[in-house]
Amino acid sequence: MKYLIFSTIPFEHENFPTENEIVDKNLFGNNVGNMFFFNAIVKSLLREDNLLVRYKNGINIDDFDAGILIHANSIRNGTKKWFENDYNTILNSHIPFILVCVGSDSNANFQIQLDKDLIISIKKCYNLLLERTPSIGVRGNFTKKVLVEQVGISSDRIDVIGCPSVRYFGNKLEKFPRKYPLFSKELKIAVNFTAYYYDLDEAIYLYKILKDFSKSYVIFTDKVEADLIYKHIPVPENRRHELLPTTEDHFIIKQNRARFLARQDKIMQMMHTFDFSIGSRIHQAIISILSGCPALLIAHSSRVLEIAQHHNIPYILRSELVECEPSVEELYYRACMGMIDFYKSYDTKLIEYTNFLEKNNLHVNPDFFL
Repeated sequence: MKYLIFSTIPFEHENFPTENEIVDKNLFGNNVGNMFFFNAIVKSLLREDNLLVRYKNGINIDDFDAGILIHANSIRNGTKKWFENDYNTILNSHIPFILVCVGSDSNANFQIQLDKDLIISIKKCYNLLLERTPSIGVRGNFTKKVLVEQVGISSDRIDVIGCPSVRYFGNKLEKFPRKYPLFSKELKIAVNFTAYYYDLDEAIYLYKILKDFSKSYVIFTDKVEADLIYKHIPVPENRRHELLPTTEDHFIIKQNRARFLARQDKIMQMMHTFDFSIGSRIHQAIISILSGCPALLIAHSSRVLEIAQHHNIPYILRSELVECEPSVEELYYRACMGMIDFYKSYDTKLIEYTNFLEKNNLHVNPDFFL
């Protein structure tokens, strides 16, 4: 089968770029989580009788058996143009387009109200898509609720399949690959944050971890942070915070305790050396867990919360973090215990994902079947 994949991210199984090339050319789409998400989808379709091609201008879409759309976080205000473009692409072709998978976003109160003109564009695009495919895949129940109640998509045409990134290893994931050490100030802790989402109380909590644990590091994921590390370009003012390492004079930067890696294999090798990961980056939590490192996600919006709930990824609501101020020890053991539920549900969630792909007539990588 010939599949046309709509994404700007390079395939990691081909001649994958070096770390410097990825950063220089921004091949990770401003956030390394995009690469993890995209290549997990690619891996699920890798097999000898499949030809996977990344879309480029001039390609004849109708030469392919299906198009693979990756909408990620597009159900939010301000994305009307994206849906209009995809509608025109689908309209001017004759092949089926499979949506793997779409998500919405919310405010800090886990609420969203889509603009009327955006609702019209989403409905027009997805109704056309559903004329050729059985269903669309969404990453959580919150997104499904928005599509049903605000956009008017039929509930039975929506499959909740979580985040493809979690299934990066297919059936090869090693469960419980290590013993978790007892809590101590010697833990090696990976801290991450979302530069445009954190608030003062969250920043204070993470700052204390960085101060109190000498073996703590900050794991960067955004392009502006990569530019700070690689090119010494200051982080834009609207993303700076005096408590967190967003300038070169921060003690974390001065002590060489900040890391940015773009290649998934490299970052997983690195995360395997950590004892605990905490922060608001959902893909940092996923990569940590897949590397065997207990992780705790700080959930600040539906974008991350629905994925954590679907896959049993350990999390704490930001409101609980700032109101109750639990100890780092409590959060560490919460993450360790939460790993049990994650591993127990992994096979069920993998079957759910492959069932969706097969339902939409895609030929799936045998390594993703149990």
